[in-house]
Amino acid sequence: MQHAMLGSLRVSRIGLGAMSMAGTLLSGGGLDDAESIRAVHRALDLGVTHIDTAESYGPYHSEETIGTVAELVAEGKVLHIGLSEASPDTIRRAHAVHPIAALQTEYSLWTRDVETELLPLLRELGIGLVPYAPLGHGFLTGQIRTPDEIPDGDWRKTNPRFIGEAFYQNLRLVEEVRNIAAEVSATPAQIALAWLVAQGGDIAPIPGSRRVARVEENTAADGVVLTADQLQRLDTLTPATGARHDDFNESTIDR
Repeated sequence: MQHAMLGSLRVSRIGLGAMSMAGTLLSGGGLDDAESIRAVHRALDLGVTHIDTAESYGPYHSEETIGTVAELVAEGKVLHIGLSEASPDTIRRAHAVHPIAALQTEYSLWTRDVETELLPLLRELGIGLVPYAPLGHGFLTGQIRTPDEIPDGDWRKTNPRFIGEAFYQNLRLVEEVRNIAAEVSATPAQIALAWLVAQGGDIAPIPGSRRVARVEENTAADGVVLTADQLQRLDTLTPATGARHDDFNESTIDR
């Protein structure tokens, strides 16, 4: 496993996001803590040193499955500070108080807002980037072909990019990713991750999963090499249709 630098923190280039372990995405079935624990152990076996969780996952459920932040603080194991979905102004003010190691925000082939203002700022300040939802909340894997495949209760049911005509418009983007995946004998998920890590050594995505097979697939993206032509084609993919969050969630980010 290759590595990325988040400020002065060295982490595996591919991490593991814990949101799905709390049952927020239901296409893989209901909660299964034993399965989640197996996935965490497999990730560690494969060289993953970056496991991301948050109190909002559940809430608290994923932290209870991999240990509490309070215990880590008490043991002196929390040595770096990160922010999530912060605005440029907040990042500057926080960094002036104490060096920030990383910003977590959404970044993927279908969400590239970060490239305009945030990524240049992070690089100016020496802050790493932790992209969440690097697989477009599962859409970029190509596994979801119709909105009906998303179970009731899954929050994607209200996400603008997964609703109605926008869903089918966004399938065109997935097909373009599939074409490149076929060229290098990889999966669409691996292509999406390989494109992300190719954007710089200060970027460490956290694809979320609670299944061993998916952890293995995602971490294997570390070995996928894309040509300059393939990277250029991915850079110019059809933009996603629809906002990345509904109105309520949009109001809570970039603050």
